[in-house]
Amino acid sequence: MQTDASSQVLIQEGHPVDFESQHFNETKQKFSVHEKEITMIVYCFHGLSKRGTTKDPSTKKLVLDVQEGRTKRFWLEGGVLYAKGRHMYVPNGKFKKELLRVCHDALAASHPDEERILALLSRNFYWLHMDQDVEYYLKTCLVCQQDKTD
Repeated sequence: MQTDASSQVLIQEGHPVDFESQHFNETKQKFSVHEKEITMIVYCFHGLSKRGTTKDPSTKKLVLDVQEGRTKRFWLEGGVLYAKGRHMYVPNGKFKKELLRVCHDALAASHPDEERILALLSRNFYWLHMDQDVEYYLKTCLVCQQDKTD
């Protein structure tokens, strides 16, 4: 998954996945390239999430719990599942893996540590065991492991 912060096109495996239009306000214009990329992924993910909230079985259950009033921790707004404030809930699957990859492996990211990745992700997203997923991702990053041995 790739995004171009200026053209607002979300690309996965060489194919456009979503096109969104968003103009950065004065504050967001001061963001680093990496923060702009994350912001656009959030924006595009929001659009995609509206169209596919119920594909993951655990997400389906959460949506049903919300619709039937069995939980106050999550809510639906515009077809998007939110948790803990205004954090988009990320279901298991490709998006979670791509978010981890973009936050860690993207050229502008330069393989940040666990604390930095968690800070980037937790600004806009939520999923159970995010910290464990980030830790595992870092342990399996070949570049980071090679840097440790050098």
